[in-house]
Amino acid sequence: AVDPGPFTYYLVKNSSQDTGVKTKQKMLFTIGSVSTIAIAQIARFRAELAPYVVKIQAEDLLYDGPDQAEIDRVKNKVLQHLDDNQMFLVATMM
Repeated sequence: AVDPGPFTYYLVKNSSQDTGVKTKQKMLFTIGSVSTIAIAQIARFRAELAPYVVKIQAEDLLYDGPDQAEIDRVKNKVLQHLDDNQMFLVATMM
């Protein structure tokens, strides 16, 4: 889902009901907004659903420099925790 937040929130909430059965289904969320609404949505998401969080160092992606190193760092963090988590949040701010 790509939207300002409400649809995705309810999609995730309904998809992640605790049934006592561990699923192999994974969810990856990426958020690049710095608005106060997005910050509040991130806080609620983290509090209610406890995703594994990786903060992107956006400056490393915007300017000439170690962009591939930042991409690899984020990718490796997610992959290292793939078996232990169902939801992953990759965001520019927390």
